Amino acid sequence: MHKKLIISVLMGCALLSACSDQDKYQTKPEHEIIDLTVAVVGEFPKVSARPEIKKIKLSDIKGDLKQYDAVFIAKKYLQAASKKEYAAVYKKSGVPFFFIGSKKSYEPFINPNISYNDEIETGSNSYITGIYYSKGKEEKNWEYGVHNPKPNQQEKENIFEEIYKTIRTLDQPISDGTFSS
Repeated sequence: MHKKLIISVLMGCALLSACSDQDKYQTKPEHEIIDLTVAVVGEFPKVSARPEIKKIKLSDIKGDLKQYDAVFIAKKYLQAASKKEYAAVYKKSGVPFFFIGSKKSYEPFINPNISYNDEIETGSNSYITGIYYSKGKEEKNWEYGVHNPKPNQQEKENIFEEIYKTIRTLDQPISDGTFSS
C-alpha cells in the first residue's frame, strides 16, 4: 500500500511538471506576418516579422505599384536598378523604395547620370538606403545602419522593424494638419 502511494505521488508530480512546461516547448511560427504588402526584386532577408511579399522582376517597377506599400530591391540588383531607365520611376511611383545592402546614397537611383558602381560609399555602416517621393513630390530618404560591417540577425530585425514603422507613417496626418512623408 505504501509503495502504491509513493508511485501514485511520483506519477502525479511527473504529470504536473510535464503539463506546466508545455508552453515552453510549443513551437512559434517561423515568421510573424505584419499588415503590409511589399514587392521584392530578389531575395528578402530572413527576419521574423515579415510583410506579405510579392516577388517581381526589376522591369516590373515601371508598372503600377500602388497595390504595394513599398518595394525592396536586393543587393544583387542594385547596379541594374541604377540604370537611367529607372531614375524617373523612383520619383513618380508613389511608393517608397528600399535598397538592401546598399552602402551608398540613394543618388545613383534618382540621377540618370550616376551609376551605382561609380558612386562612392557613404562611409557609414549603412545596410539599407530608402527613397520616397510624396504626393506633393517632396523627397524623403533614409539610411538604416548597423554597428558592424556585416549586420547580425538582431540588427537586421531592428532595421526591418524601423522600416515597417517608416512605411506605416508615410503620408499620415500629423497633429497640426500637415502630412508626414
